[in-house]
Amino acid sequence: MDSLPIDGVTMGVNKIGAIYKPDYYVKVDYSPWGGAWEEEVEPFVGRVPCLLWDSFRDGNQSFGIKGMGDVENITWVSRCEHHGANKGHRSGAARWHDPFCTAYNSIAIMAQWAVKLGFEEIVLVGCDLNFTDGKDDHFMPYYDKVDSGYQERNNKNALWAHELIRESCQIPVYNATPNSNLWWPKL
Repeated sequence: MDSLPIDGVTMGVNKIGAIYKPDYYVKVDYSPWGGAWEEEVEPFVGRVPCLLWDSFRDGNQSFGIKGMGDVENITWVSRCEHHGANKGHRSGAARWHDPFCTAYNSIAIMAQWAVKLGFEEIVLVGCDLNFTDGKDDHFMPYYDKVDSGYQERNNKNALWAHELIRESCQIPVYNATPNSNLWWPKL
């Protein structure tokens, strides 16, 4: 699927390239269960503006990431002090900060980038706060296996990410996700 029946610019995160090619792409997370991050990023690099974790450029030995080096049309972002899905608590990120707050998950930084790029509203699709076993999450089989804390951790982080967006975002945010647990106004 290369287009959606919407009028506007689209942004996507993580494995979205498996089903759709958005106009902008974000990936600041790395998962040991997710397969090769390069396969997720490759469809977008050099084709659309990307916001990527700087370890994908520079490499990161602790994650076993060999960096790709500098590439055009990428905004590189360092993880901030609030980043860390394994902290298990709302780690002090009450508002976005510059250059980017990477707290909680990719949705929060994607919304922050949309504001910085001058978008006038955000319509969320695929944000439901219903993480389960990793296999049935999102729009496709996502992970083959996950750790025992995956469901609780990801549901908390997604909730906190949306709270951060609600507290920081200066433009309207709407929810177009069917069966969503989000409080954003429905479209």
